[in-house]
Amino acid sequence: LYGMDHILFLVSLMMVMGLCRVEGTLGQRSVGETIRNAGVIATAFTLGHSITLAMAAVGWIWLPSRFVESMIAVSIVYVAIENMLRPDPPRRYLLTFAFGLVHGMGFASMLRPLLPPEDVVVPLLVFNLGVEAGQVAVLAVAIPVLGILMRTLGVPRYRRYVLPASSMLLAVAGLVWFAERAFAL
Repeated sequence: LYGMDHILFLVSLMMVMGLCRVEGTLGQRSVGETIRNAGVIATAFTLGHSITLAMAAVGWIWLPSRFVESMIAVSIVYVAIENMLRPDPPRRYLLTFAFGLVHGMGFASMLRPLLPPEDVVVPLLVFNLGVEAGQVAVLAVAIPVLGILMRTLGVPRYRRYVLPASSMLLAVAGLVWFAERAFAL
């Protein structure tokens, strides 16, 4: 739960998990559908970041940390803007997988200095399990809170007020992080 940027990325993804198109209008998914949809998104993110985390941790790939951290900030901005423009994005799991690849590089830059040079497999697996535990904890809080908000306010008000306001805050946070990271502010 240390990486606030990774948490905000997950939260921004979850903001539209409970929304769906029903006969041309925006409706609310059932709890089961929302959990299943969130599971697909979380799995895509996990697959993406696990691939690059492993490859970067063992030194097979490398990108400058400044670039990777800047792209993580961009991922938050992109998803937040997409939430405002398209609250029921198709095939979001593909986007999430791609951004997961970037986030994995960020995890690796934090983990690489801590790995023992002779055996990286067990520490890498344990670290990845820790990341997943944190991810599940975030989802366990975000999904019910967002579902209650949608049910209490109704989908039209959630879409009109909550989604744009919270997405704007996430986009601003991502832009600030991008400026700090890309330009070393």
